[in-house]
Amino acid sequence: MTFIHKIAAIIRPRAVGINDDLPLSSGDKKKSKRINLLYGSVQSMYLAGICSFHTFLVLYLKDNNYSEFQIGLIMTLMSVIGVFSPTIIGYIADYHIPIKMIVVVLITISIPLAFMVQAAVAFYPIALAMILMTGIAEKGMGSVIDSWGMRLRNKHPYLNYGATRGLASLSYAIMALIAGRIYESFGLDKMFVVHAVVAALCVIFAMMLDNVPVSKKSKDSKSFFSTVRQLLYIRQYSILLVVMVMHGFSMVVIGTFQPILISDHGGTSVHLGISSFVLAASEVPVMYNSAKFLRRFRVESLLIVSLFFAATRLLLSVLAPSLGWLIAAQSLQALSFGLYLPSLLFYISLITPDEMQSTAITLALSVGFGVSGIIGNFFGGILAQNFGVDSVYYLFSFLAACGLILFRLTRKTSIPRPAE
Repeated sequence: MTFIHKIAAIIRPRAVGINDDLPLSSGDKKKSKRINLLYGSVQSMYLAGICSFHTFLVLYLKDNNYSEFQIGLIMTLMSVIGVFSPTIIGYIADYHIPIKMIVVVLITISIPLAFMVQAAVAFYPIALAMILMTGIAEKGMGSVIDSWGMRLRNKHPYLNYGATRGLASLSYAIMALIAGRIYESFGLDKMFVVHAVVAALCVIFAMMLDNVPVSKKSKDSKSFFSTVRQLLYIRQYSILLVVMVMHGFSMVVIGTFQPILISDHGGTSVHLGISSFVLAASEVPVMYNSAKFLRRFRVESLLIVSLFFAATRLLLSVLAPSLGWLIAAQSLQALSFGLYLPSLLFYISLITPDEMQSTAITLALSVGFGVSGIIGNFFGGILAQNFGVDSVYYLFSFLAACGLILFRLTRKTSIPRPAE
């Protein structure tokens, strides 16, 4: 019995997905290669598509004379969408429309929507509407694709989420370098063509991946709101949501304010691409080996380490004396997010009932990243407009540190599980 087994046995049975290597027959090995390759390709092309378009969107809007406040408002509304749309789409995928069809249709729709952003960029209200629609069709699909993988794993236990997610981070990193160079040489308006190609590849791989049928509702099935209410009665889970929001402010910086900080240092799309490469590439080895870390160390300790480096990364970024040091500081993403995400998913699986874990994970990710995105983008945009982007980094670093303190002070509290 390994160390993580003993920890899990104290709290509850260990989470699905954090398993020892399974013995595979020759037939299963072929199936394993196929399912991991296809799912990893879907994840990879999805994140590459996000990188090619959404990562450079702020820089594109800035080049088209959008103010920090206008950009902050756009990102705030994108975060509002990010709170609600993934959960709704996930519910539809559970009971009404197969998840494969949803992914294929929405990613396909995102291609013409992105071109509409380019066509309407001179008209702020129309451009805003088009950007928000791309948020629904594409950017909010990350947790939906994650849930596709978790449901596939119920049928195919040899699906390795850590390895496929690490491959996706590497693809994002490589795309950041390639896209940054292309946009520097040929202009940021080429982002729409690059995005179309990568999104089309994601659709092709998604069409080849196994489908997951919708679930049949039973008389004993709980409503969405009663499930959420029961989850919120779990004190550890409620505290975690607050901590996740605090940590989420460190992630808001990456999408909205880091391009502005790089631009203020004299950087171009090439430098943004290099910075994004360092961010994503640093995650790969940690995510790939996440199961080993979870077997060796207490999951609470891993979360504390990741929360500490989330605040530290922001401080080192804003204090960086040059563009090179700013880019180098992004390597701390390995511990601030690469360690955070797998540890977070495992921790949620330990403190919530088995039958609610999909809802618990989707809700936590939506609230954790969405609420911080709404508050952070809106007030961060105002703060950057009036006091400079440095002030955003200092404030958000402090908020991330508050999340660390809250989790550290409450992690030893023994909370009985609610009656199921």
